[in-house]
Amino acid sequence: MAFGFLTASAYAVKIKGLEKRIQAFESGSAYTTLQRELDAAHRENDRLTKEMLCEKLHYAKEMERMSQHWMDAMEDVRKQCEQQLQVKDREIDTLKERIVHLEEKVQQLKSEKQEALENYYAEKVERDDAEQKLKGLQAKIDKDYSNSSKSSSASPNHPVIPNNREKTDRKPGAQPGHDHAPRKRLTPTKTICLDPPEEYLDEKRYKRMENRTVVKQLICVHLHVEAIDYVAPVYRNLETGSYVHPDFPEGLHDDVTYDGSVKAAAFLLNHHCHASIDKTAAYLREMSNGQLNLSKGFINQLTKAFSEATESERTKYFLKLAAADVLHTDFSFSRANGKTATVAVNCTDDTVLYQARPSKGKMGVQGTPAEVNSNTIVSDHESSLIKLGSKHQECLDHVSRYLKGSIDNEPNLKWNTSTLSVIQEMRHYRNGLGPEDPLDPEIVAGLEKKLKAALLLGKKEYEDEPPSKYYRDGYNLWKRMYGDMNEYVLFLHDKNVSPSNSVAERAARDYKRASAASMGYRSDKAHELFCDSLSIIKTHTLRGDNLFDYIAEKFGVINNVTEQKG
Repeated sequence: MAFGFLTASAYAVKIKGLEKRIQAFESGSAYTTLQRELDAAHRENDRLTKEMLCEKLHYAKEMERMSQHWMDAMEDVRKQCEQQLQVKDREIDTLKERIVHLEEKVQQLKSEKQEALENYYAEKVERDDAEQKLKGLQAKIDKDYSNSSKSSSASPNHPVIPNNREKTDRKPGAQPGHDHAPRKRLTPTKTICLDPPEEYLDEKRYKRMENRTVVKQLICVHLHVEAIDYVAPVYRNLETGSYVHPDFPEGLHDDVTYDGSVKAAAFLLNHHCHASIDKTAAYLREMSNGQLNLSKGFINQLTKAFSEATESERTKYFLKLAAADVLHTDFSFSRANGKTATVAVNCTDDTVLYQARPSKGKMGVQGTPAEVNSNTIVSDHESSLIKLGSKHQECLDHVSRYLKGSIDNEPNLKWNTSTLSVIQEMRHYRNGLGPEDPLDPEIVAGLEKKLKAALLLGKKEYEDEPPSKYYRDGYNLWKRMYGDMNEYVLFLHDKNVSPSNSVAERAARDYKRASAASMGYRSDKAHELFCDSLSIIKTHTLRGDNLFDYIAEKFGVINNVTEQKG
């Protein structure tokens, strides 16, 4: 109940309040109050708006002023920046100009440097080429018998070739304790007894030693000329009226005929002793006290006659050499008919055959025993010779000389010294073997291994430093040896094979000495005939035959001389 009373009272108060408000609205006083409040609010709002506008205007002016200051400051900064930029631009332009100038200068310097480098390398190449050329020319000048195939006789004023003897203070000749080697005594043709002086006949002072004498022999030589007249009676045929006489011995065709002994003496003087035709005739004339006065034509035709008389024997030489187990061959040169003359030398230890050839090489080999020999050929490095035979042995004398030349002209290389040492060791081993001593396969294999190692060293050295174009002898030798080493060690597998071609070289020197004495031949035919004669002379000399008797027999000895000379 109390709750309802309070609620009603609250409502009554609220309603009374609302009624007063309604009365106020109805009377308009509320509107007036609200109008005043609204006007006051409008005034306050206008005031506040004006204040706000003033503040905005002030703020705007302030902002304008601040902006102007900012803009002025920025303009100053801009101007200052522009000034600085202008300075920088001017500096940049200056630097650009300097850079362009420097680039032009650098480019010019680069061009000058490139040109200088090109000139330097061109001059360096030219200088190196000149040095190599100088070394090549010096190598040619320094070539002699010790470092090339050039003979010692072809080197003027060459030093004396030393031997292996140790120099001592002993005098030359027989030494104390050496057995006396007297000259050979001949069968005396005359004996002269010397008369003692009168002092020795005094028996009181001197006593004659029975059966005791001192003999000293004097040997003289005289050219004895025997002239034999063959007298044949003449008969007249009464029926025909012709004259006849007994036949003379074979060979007597001219009024005066020279025996084979005379021809042999003239032939040997001219061909074996290398005396000229004039000196041969003069020597025989003087030795015979003018009895033998041979003409130049007679001496000159002996070469052709001897060549024709010995043709069959030279054919035997050819066949023997063609079938030889080991054949030594070489070429030599002279002058004939105003041009170079070539001779092929084919030989063994006891047979030599000289053959005149149009040139060396393939044409020089044609028609020689070397062309048909199918066994072992020993020669120096001649391209036409190394292809002959079934096997080939290079002359190690030539190889050693070429190696010495390489050592002199390529001192920076080691393979040449090593190879020369191995070759000397191989030859020393071979020369130390007796006739019955066999070759040791292990020692031979070791020597071949050393030689191969030396050649492999040469391969590396020439790859690192190619040879000069002006001196290639050392490189060419290495290339040949590296290409086929078997051609340089064949003598270690066959004792019949010599490590050098000295047999043919000695024969070639005989030809050169004879050619040097004659100073050339008037025709190719004369050269050919000389080679035929020299083949016979050299072969019989090697065999130890009596040359005079053999040549006299070939020229012909008149039959029945002894029986009919009375």
